[in-house]
Amino acid sequence: MFALSFSMVFWVLSEAYENNWLFVFGLILFIGIVVFTLIYANTGNRFKK
Repeated sequence: MFALSFSMVFWVLSEAYENNWLFVFGLILFIGIVVFTLIYANTGNRFKK
């Protein structure tokens, strides 16, 4: 959750500094974290009782 919040900080900074590349970087980071989390949670029987 902290990693997702960290990537959203780039969205806020892109609005503050009016830089489009900060938003793109934050979006790529956000999507990458979500994909990694989904793959990590669904492989290796980590969260099964």
